[in-house]
Parts: sequence; structure tokens; C-alpha cells
Amino acid sequence: MEGLTYKFKTADTIAEKLSERTILKGKLYSELAESMNDILRYTIIFPNKDYTLSTTKALAELVNQGYKKVGKLNNGWGRAKGYKGLNATFETADGFKFEVQFHTPQSFYTKQTLTHELYERQRVLPFNSSEWRELSRQMNNFFKEVSIPDGASLIK
Repeated sequence: MEGLTYKFKTADTIAEKLSERTILKGKLYSELAESMNDILRYTIIFPNKDYTLSTTKALAELVNQGYKKVGKLNNGWGRAKGYKGLNATFETADGFKFEVQFHTPQSFYTKQTLTHELYERQRVLPFNSSEWRELSRQMNNFFKEVSIPDGASLIK
């Protein structure tokens, strides 16, 4: 496990995300709050050589422990550009949703250290503005250097 200090989003970040989504989607705060799946998030890091098997086992173990997998996995390993990693949403028996991110040491470093500040700047910009596109280009350049573990793009 990595980044436990940041496992909860801050109140300010939650408020920003709700406000941003309310404006973009034209929905009520209550509707959007219900859909937020990453207020609580965990990150698990596996070495490249063990990544695919270990991630698959961890996903199955979470289900075996009674957590319900919600929606599709966000598997960035198969994308030509952008974020490399796998994010899954689970729900507890009482309906609380949380996110689990699966990374390699290199993909976590790229996400957390090389691109996090760029992402924070980008997410408050108008979609597809020139500055937004430039930040995407910079993040893509960092993520294209991340080694993709064998079979990682096939995890479902």
C-alpha cells in the first residue's frame, strides 16, 4: 500500500470536484455526490513482473471479502496516451464506495511525482483549451515512458 496519508480527499477537493461537475453536467450537488467513488482511495503497488497476476488476485480477493465491484475497471494500460495504471471502484455492504488504484513503482512515480501538479492545473481549465492541450501533451510524454507489464492491458 502506498500514499495512505492521502487516502481521503480533502473537503476543499471534494467541494471543487462537486462544483466543477455541477457546472459541466448541470446536475444537483446531491446527484453528483452520490456518484463520487474516490473520496476514499487506496493505492497498491506491485513490481512489473508480478503486476498482472497480483492485481488480478487482489481484485478477486476484494470481491471474496464481500466488496461489490462497481462499474467497469478504468484500465489505462491499454491506452496509447495518458494515465498508466488501473483503477477499480468497490462498494461496501452499507453502500460506501471507494477506489483502489493498482500501479507499478514507475507508474505510481509518474502519476504522483511527474504529472500530479500538471493534472491539478489542467482539471480547472476549459476542456481542450490550448493550455489544457499543452498540459495533456506534457503528461502524455511522461506516461509514454512507463513500462507496461505483460498482460496488464487485458485485466478486466
